[in-house]
Amino acid sequence: MYRFWITVLACAAVAVPALAQNATPDMSTKPKCASGDALVWADGSSKTYYLQGSSSFGKTAHGHYACASTAKGMGLHADSVAPGGMVPSAAPPTHGPNVPQPKLSGTTSPEP
Repeated sequence: MYRFWITVLACAAVAVPALAQNATPDMSTKPKCASGDALVWADGSSKTYYLQGSSSFGKTAHGHYACASTAKGMGLHADSVAPGGMVPSAAPPTHGPNVPQPKLSGTTSPEP
């Protein structure tokens, strides 16, 4: 009976790590991206990828490292918050009360 339990424990010691290794892939493996192709953290559940420097890079539960081109090919979109916490805008304003206007040389202001 003693040999039986030793055999069962030995088999379990070999089988359990092998099953665990196959159940969850190693997410710490970083791919080698081509020059100009950024390394990103791709989260398939939110369909979003995060650039290095983002607060979510490497931290979401269902993510993995990927190249930006691969993430885009998977249908993922870029995070809406740029690295450093800034929300990117489409373009800076070109007119308005708080935008300085260039001074034109050789012109005079109208007299009242």
